[in-house]
Amino acid sequence: MQNVKGDGVFVLLAPGFEETDVTMATSILRRSGHSVVLVGLAAGPIRGAHGLLLVPDRPLSEVVEHIPRALVLPGGARGAQRLGAEPRVHVLLHRVFARGGYVLALDASQKVLRHAGLPETRDWSPVSPRQAASTGPDLDRAATRVAAHGRVILGLSSDAVKESATELALLLASETGKLTLPWE
Repeated sequence: MQNVKGDGVFVLLAPGFEETDVTMATSILRRSGHSVVLVGLAAGPIRGAHGLLLVPDRPLSEVVEHIPRALVLPGGARGAQRLGAEPRVHVLLHRVFARGGYVLALDASQKVLRHAGLPETRDWSPVSPRQAASTGPDLDRAATRVAAHGRVILGLSSDAVKESATELALLLASETGKLTLPWE
């Protein structure tokens, strides 16, 4: 079982998560040299939006007191809805932001940030790829597939996980001065 490190990344899993988001983000971040822990809302296997079963490294109940360097919220409408309805996820988000950490919200999980009532997200709305093209300089990355707002990275479409996770890996590496490129 993966150790929980305060400098690592938690990828949160709820039933209905988007499998591609989880597998690709986890792979890119681990290949970039970052410690990644898959955290499930509950212990045991969790079924994704398309039937894939994943076994989290830890249940949320075991790690809720830990503050990772970053959180990844995968897309998948049902999974995002369940993450947004979980008060412990809200607490974890607030702790990550208070510590100065990052959050990567992929596709449908943008709504989780607003639902959690984070002060950092009160002045912006989740954006779609079409909206991103006409928003200000804070929301301008990778031809509108990835948007950044402070310490929040948004994957704006279901196929933007690679660019989004790479953006997070680069931001985390810029703070440590250690970079392993995932494609090396």
